[in-house]
Amino acid sequence: MSAKPRAARKTGVPRRSAATQDSAVPDSDNGSPTLTVAMTTALALAAGLYVWTLRAPAPLGNIGVPPADFRFFPGLVAALFIGLVIAVVMAVVLSAPALRARRAGIALAASGLYLSAGFPALGKTAFVIGPVAVAAWIAWIELRKSRPLPASLLVAFHAGAFVSALGFYHDWSRYAYGWRFCLDNAAALFKLLFR
Repeated sequence: MSAKPRAARKTGVPRRSAATQDSAVPDSDNGSPTLTVAMTTALALAAGLYVWTLRAPAPLGNIGVPPADFRFFPGLVAALFIGLVIAVVMAVVLSAPALRARRAGIALAASGLYLSAGFPALGKTAFVIGPVAVAAWIAWIELRKSRPLPASLLVAFHAGAFVSALGFYHDWSRYAYGWRFCLDNAAALFKLLFR
C-alpha cells in the first residue's frame, strides 16, 4: 500500500530533460549572434570613450555660457571608430570556446573604462583607475560566478554610462563648485540637530 503513493510522489513532479535545460541557458553561454552584437557595441562605447579622454579637450569651466568657438567633443567620432576596431578584435578573441561563456561578463566589466571621464576631478590617475576597475570587476565576476546580463540590458547599461561619462567630463567643475556649499549646509544641519 505504501509503495504506490511513494511512486506517485516520485512521478508527480516532472523532471526537466537535458534539452529543456539546454534551452534555458542564457545567450551569454550559447554564443548567440545577438550577444555578439551587444558585446561589440558595449566594448566599442567603453573603449572609444577611454581613447577619447586620453586626448580630450580641456573641460569646460564653471561658466554659464561656453565660448562661441568651444567644441565639447572634438575627435569623439574618430575615437569611437578606434573603439569599434578594438571591440571587433576582442569579439574575435572571445569567440574561442574557452572564453565564449565569459563574453558578457567581460563586456559588463569594460564599463570600468568610463571612469576615465573622471580626469577633470582626478587628473591622469583616472586613466589608471579605469583599467584597474575593469580587471577587478572581471576577477569579482569570476569569483562570484554571477549570472550575466541579457544582451539588451547590457547595451542599455553601457549607453547610459557613456552619456553620463560625457556629461560628467564637462560638468565636474560645476559639481565641485556646488559641493562646498553642500558640505557647509550638511555641517550646519548636523550642528542644528545634534548640538
